[in-house]
Amino acid sequence: MLIQGAFEFVRRNGVVRLSTRNLANAMDCSTQPIYRAFDNMEELELATIEYAAGFVKEFLLSAPIEGEPLHHIARMQVKLMKEEPHIYHLIFQTGRLDFSKANEMLHHLVQHTSFKDHPYLKKMDPARIQHVIRQVWVYTHGLFSIMGFQFVDLSEQLIMQTVQETIAKLVVWEIHKPDLSRLPQYRDWPVYAQAFEHEMDLGVDIKSVLQAYFSGKPLSGKA
Repeated sequence: MLIQGAFEFVRRNGVVRLSTRNLANAMDCSTQPIYRAFDNMEELELATIEYAAGFVKEFLLSAPIEGEPLHHIARMQVKLMKEEPHIYHLIFQTGRLDFSKANEMLHHLVQHTSFKDHPYLKKMDPARIQHVIRQVWVYTHGLFSIMGFQFVDLSEQLIMQTVQETIAKLVVWEIHKPDLSRLPQYRDWPVYAQAFEHEMDLGVDIKSVLQAYFSGKPLSGKA
């Protein structure tokens, strides 16, 4: 009851306004039940985040996949940000994103029949599909971060157009990468050479970079 109430409060007002007093006022009760259930605000916030993470997972994965499967997650990201901006901010823009859960969610998505039965995606290694989806997720999230800071106001049509173009390029690269050879005239260009190097695991390496950033530690040269 309290956790759901806290979730609904954040859903309407944002996590920055979550406090025992504000939550008690919103639920029309005293602060005593909240203090009995949670030792401090951090416990309340963590419980709210856990509840919100379940909501987001259901939101992203329960909707029927229509049209091109690779466009589905980006489309649902747009839908989540527009319909549930405070929840999107809580889960993805407060430094609390659990990459293990994100990986699990993407793994479930790739196992969906719309991916397995797709005439072209079924020819690709599921790990490569998941890698494409991860990169698209990071790209789309970056667009949303810009929008969140109100630097620009991007329409849903423009977002999906840029995301679909990115997906198309990533898919072509993933399919043709094993057969490509380096052109000698670009061999000494580090930017070009990096495309042929071992790729980052977006579910692990980015997590370590973010953890180092939020802890104040210097970033390693590998990142």
